[in-house]
Amino acid sequence: MTDCDGVLTDAGVYYGHSGDELRKFSVRDGMGFALLREAGIACGIISGEGARSIAARADKLGIDEVHLGIREKGACLARVLERRALAPSACAYIGDDINDLPIFTALSEGITACPSDAAEPVLARAHVVLPVRGGEHAFRAFSDFILSHRS
Repeated sequence: MTDCDGVLTDAGVYYGHSGDELRKFSVRDGMGFALLREAGIACGIISGEGARSIAARADKLGIDEVHLGIREKGACLARVLERRALAPSACAYIGDDINDLPIFTALSEGITACPSDAAEPVLARAHVVLPVRGGEHAFRAFSDFILSHRS
């Protein structure tokens, strides 16, 4: 599972002439999703934002779980785990800001990660701090970590 802004993007939002929000996504992150899917690992996004650009990217990548405009990320993750009959220890999540901390708490037995430029409280709580910034292929680094440490 992943957050979007600050992980899949550099946390910047660009506005087009018509007021549409635009985000830059990494193609390498897209490959990370594909590699996890090929390994039989379901992927999902839990984002506080509800932007169409995020939904479009998730659709293009065929992401299994897409939850946008979520204020209570921990509760959302709990519903996903219950519906899929998964223990928290079977889940991994990458986030970058304090609104991701409830998920970090819920996944104390799972894997939590963050980009190197995450908010300080997130850096302090993550099991893994990736060597890349958000929007610079952070999800690909996360997926490579998961695949290399899979038991």
